[in-house]
Amino acid sequence: MQQFSMAPTEMVASLWRNRYLIKTSIHREVVGRYRGSFMGILWSFFNPVFMLTVYTFVFSVVFKARWHSGSDSKTQFALILFAGLIVFNLFAECVNRAPGLILANASYVKKVVFPLEILPLVNIGGALFHLIISFAVWLLAYTFLFGTPHLTVLLLPVVLLPLILLTAGFSWWLASIGVYLRDVSQVISIATTALLFLSPIFYSTASLPERFQMIMHLNPLTPIIEQTRDILYVKKVIFPLEILPVVNLGSSLFHAMVSFMVWLLAYLIIFGMPHWTVVFVPVVILPLLLFTAGLSWWLSALGVYLRDVSQVVGIITTALLFLSPIFYSAERLPERYRFVMHFNPLTPVVEQTRNVLFWGKVPDLKLLSIYLICSLLVACLGFAWFQKTRKGFADVL
Repeated sequence: MQQFSMAPTEMVASLWRNRYLIKTSIHREVVGRYRGSFMGILWSFFNPVFMLTVYTFVFSVVFKARWHSGSDSKTQFALILFAGLIVFNLFAECVNRAPGLILANASYVKKVVFPLEILPLVNIGGALFHLIISFAVWLLAYTFLFGTPHLTVLLLPVVLLPLILLTAGFSWWLASIGVYLRDVSQVISIATTALLFLSPIFYSTASLPERFQMIMHLNPLTPIIEQTRDILYVKKVIFPLEILPVVNLGSSLFHAMVSFMVWLLAYLIIFGMPHWTVVFVPVVILPLLLFTAGLSWWLSALGVYLRDVSQVVGIITTALLFLSPIFYSAERLPERYRFVMHFNPLTPVVEQTRNVLFWGKVPDLKLLSIYLICSLLVACLGFAWFQKTRKGFADVL
């Protein structure tokens, strides 16, 4: 009996190996669905147009529904609702059809050698086609009613990627179990209908009582629907603020690398080949990077609430320039000051860097190990402080 690999790499390999077959099968799936009808594939366009028209009439005219933001626009609710339905329909279409995929293609199992694992991917490809059409209808409606959409609509593929992976996993599982348990398709149909009303499509999570909001976020569709609605209509992007200090650190590290290359070039011209100990520079710098990251997280959060922090830090860094062993060696200081100098977090890094670059000495690994542990603690505490205080950023700003 043929053995089939269960490795995650095989999932990607199969997708690449059968990419042309998948493309052809998706085309046949989309075209075949409308074959024989008078308008053919145009139904894929008219169906979301009709549904959007119905939603607009029912919710804006009959129910006079308004989104929780309080806008008086009669068409706002329909567009916000339709944005959520675009996401839900992708998931529901794929999951509802998944249990019967193998059963509907039994000839692929018995008569030909066919990569059955691509059937759920073909199903997802067909659903993605309809999602793109629905999205185009949404864009046309938004442009007609409100003008040019927000630039954040370009982030839609990023938001949908986790949903596609989630749907693929569910589809593979359901397609397989549906061969052995024929009742699965009935159960899934009921579950997706319930999920339609248990997902924040007709309402916002923020409109629910506090005790139900946590339960709502257990629904895997909730974050995707809300993020889709945010980037399409609310013009809101959830940006990972915690990476800003890291980006700042990365930029500084780039300039440090350029300066290091200049130093190497100057050393080569003046003294010749540098000492082999220069290879220890990354080891020496690593604790400083962690320490700087932790301090940056702490200061960036504190700076939101206390605007004077930047002025204080500017003074301290200027003082630190002269209180660090940069223009002099720590050994030249009187004995009673050396102990105090080592409380400066820059002292061990500056001296160890000088040792490995110029003097050809192997770094003090014991000292660096202690420094690394302390820096790691500073990084964890700084990140925890940032995450703890970030909830109030919007209130202050």
